[in-house]
Amino acid sequence: MKKDNISNKADNTKDKAQENHVKMTQTPVPSLILRLSCSTVVSMLAGTTYNIVDMYFVSDLGTSAVAAVGILFSVLAMIQAVGYTFGMGAGSRISRFLGEQKEKEAGRDASAAVLMALVAGLILMAAGFLWQKPLIDFLGSTDTIEIYALDYGFWILLTAPVMCVSYVLNNVLRAEGMPVWALVGIGSGAVLNAVLDPILVSGLELGIRGAGIATFCGQSVSLAIMLIVMLSGKSVIGLNKADSNYKPAGIRVKIEKIKREDKQRFQAFRQTAIDITRTGIPSFFRQGLVCVATILLNRAAREYGDDVVAAISVSNKVFAILFAVMVGYGQGFAPVAGYNYGAKKNDRVRKAIIFTILSQVIASAVTGILVWIFASSIISLFGENAALELGVLSLRMHAVSLPFMAVCLVSGMLFQAIGEIGKAILISSTRQGIFFLPLIWLLPMYFQENGVAVTQGISDILSGIFSLPFILVAIHMCKKTGRK
Repeated sequence: MKKDNISNKADNTKDKAQENHVKMTQTPVPSLILRLSCSTVVSMLAGTTYNIVDMYFVSDLGTSAVAAVGILFSVLAMIQAVGYTFGMGAGSRISRFLGEQKEKEAGRDASAAVLMALVAGLILMAAGFLWQKPLIDFLGSTDTIEIYALDYGFWILLTAPVMCVSYVLNNVLRAEGMPVWALVGIGSGAVLNAVLDPILVSGLELGIRGAGIATFCGQSVSLAIMLIVMLSGKSVIGLNKADSNYKPAGIRVKIEKIKREDKQRFQAFRQTAIDITRTGIPSFFRQGLVCVATILLNRAAREYGDDVVAAISVSNKVFAILFAVMVGYGQGFAPVAGYNYGAKKNDRVRKAIIFTILSQVIASAVTGILVWIFASSIISLFGENAALELGVLSLRMHAVSLPFMAVCLVSGMLFQAIGEIGKAILISSTRQGIFFLPLIWLLPMYFQENGVAVTQGISDILSGIFSLPFILVAIHMCKKTGRK
């Protein structure tokens, strides 16, 4: 009976995998990308709203509270960088493994990525608590911002291991073609955060601490939902607890054999961890440089006072919503590209690139026009600010840069999805590294706070121009080697 149950379970898993393979390799590319990206866009928006919803509800506490939420965004960006490194690394490999119909290897990567994310999140949390006050000062805090930042930052640091594991599970579910469950997990937590914010911040008069508690509760609920999905059998790959061929050693087995098997298992895990990290490194550069850029912007802005820090923080948070939509759309594209690349269907990879890049550029251009028109009204939503015009200038520069950023983003995600890590790292390093770092030093020197406001937008424009030749060559190579 037990053997029959195991056999039926294995057959069911194979059926699910085959069904998923047919969907990913035969569904028309545009409709497949749109279907996958609908949920990933909402998932990304839900994840991004934590910080901006917190900022909105603490705006009644004053400019310094708004600025405190803004400077803590760099900590969130670092947590995301770690989570996305393991999540996108495992997700990219899982989509290719499933394209090759290697479910066991996909499950192994999922399990390893969860463990790595948990350990890394605990390390981030411990380091943050150990050096919390120096960290807040380094992020760009002023004396008036610090008291708010310490209260809010405590709960953000406590959330680090929860967020890291959540990002991994979110990417794993999407990689195997289950974005709806990823959406349910992320979306439920975001809704809970939005509900708890006004209750805790104003109703219970916990102030900015209440916003941090709401974030912790929301992220914890997200993790719980996605973990239940992975362990309940709905997932094709699940989370492998151990090698199914391994049997517990009894007294008849020599100690040396146990040690040898454990050593082989450790070596296999180490290689898997290296491969996941290597594949996910572009995500670390992309998201880690968001952290670096945010710190540098805040440190440059604090020279001109709390109002300037708050204005630029609000502009960047609004831009983060638009960026989340574009990343979510790209995350719907990445599994399609990676899966079909693994399945040797380069004609479908080419169609996916062309459809994604054209739709992203057109949509971002239209959005940019609307943001330019309503920039002043958008910035005013977050309270009175003496530096309102500076926030408007920053947001309008972001609006101009949107189509260029779309090119850079799709290019980086493409090369990460197909395993060309060097190109992915190079492209990911441009918008908040190669171009941003010299600009944040030069522009404020000549244009003061206006230079701070336009730095990121100009960097995004240069990054898009730089990335364009790479994606054009990729399209040409897919056409040349395409196979049906």
